[in-house]
Amino acid sequence: MLELTMAAVSAAEAGATAGMLMADAPSEPGAVLRVGRDKSMCRLSTPDDWLFVSRVHLEFGCAPDGTWRLTWLRGSSPNRPPTYG
Repeated sequence: MLELTMAAVSAAEAGATAGMLMADAPSEPGAVLRVGRDKSMCRLSTPDDWLFVSRVHLEFGCAPDGTWRLTWLRGSSPNRPPTYG
């Protein structure tokens, strides 16, 4: 099981307690969990004012052996994104 937690405070919430967002995915081959601004594609979405984050910024994918690999999608770069893990 992959569990991600993100704490975020938008400009409108300055001084308030950070909002906690969570997403998880089972460690099953082919499972994918994406992080970014596009709520229709990402299970964990960043605040709209985080303009430095791509529509789909990070992608966690479960390999056939059950290990998780992280790919940084680097926005619209035509180059192959680096994969970690």
